[in-house]
Amino acid sequence: MTPTLRTERLLLEPYTPADEEDFVALFQDERVSRWMGDGPASEAEDRALFGRIFTKVYPMNRFDVWAVRRDGRLVGHAEIKPATVVDGYEIIYALAAEAWGQGLGTELANAIVTYAFDSMALTEVHATVAEPNQASLTLLRKLGFHHVRNIKEDDGSTTCLLTRDMVEVEVVPEKVAWVLLRDGRVLVARNRGVDLFYFPGGMREPGESDAETLTREIAEELQSRIDTATMVHVGTFETQRESDGKTEFRMICYTAEYSGPLLAANEIAETDWFGYADRSRVSAVGQMVFDMLHSSGRPLL
Repeated sequence: MTPTLRTERLLLEPYTPADEEDFVALFQDERVSRWMGDGPASEAEDRALFGRIFTKVYPMNRFDVWAVRRDGRLVGHAEIKPATVVDGYEIIYALAAEAWGQGLGTELANAIVTYAFDSMALTEVHATVAEPNQASLTLLRKLGFHHVRNIKEDDGSTTCLLTRDMVEVEVVPEKVAWVLLRDGRVLVARNRGVDLFYFPGGMREPGESDAETLTREIAEELQSRIDTATMVHVGTFETQRESDGKTEFRMICYTAEYSGPLLAANEIAETDWFGYADRSRVSAVGQMVFDMLHSSGRPLL
């Protein structure tokens, strides 16, 4: 039976019949489905696919299929199943466009890989990715996957086969975050469709330094510019998996001066200034930062 998995921000659990409309909406979005299987399908085909989860996949225990949720909303799909192009299992994952650019893909893929090694006792896992899908190829390489070979498809396109061995080092998703204090309160932001607030910042792009990541993210999220010369590291905070105590997520925090309006942009729905009484309204790793600030020489009100 497909188990429930949890990460810092995501919940992976079996689908329910009530998920049909959200499932179809996800698979009908060509920005998502162009990279999945044989590409976009008709609505009727996607509904039939959803139905087979309940008539074949789950009752026959064929393989694990998850609904991926964030704050109760369906934001993605994930599987681990016998591969067709190599002996072994492959991971499959997809996120709704609204969830892109937040490091959730890394978090999701890493959760499936960890499950494959820890719970399924696999020694390697595979992934097949369309050659033009550079974002997914980059993500998997960051997680320790290496290129095995290219597969020429009947339509002339190329699919890349990648493999990750168990002995390779598990990559912990890392976020670079900005801690801005003002009058005993700290700046936080909230994405559209999400209830929890978080510290502004984001995941590194390949080859970026912490300063480059923070500069890019704050410009994109808050239309402001970080003065990198004033950046001071105030702490690195980690959450651990309940199953084995291994680090699940890491957030590297800096204070820094800035210039600009601090106006919400792109996926940001709103910003706010929180005191310690608002601690429960941020994620688990964010609560660690609140505790540190509250007990330090710069307490939150």
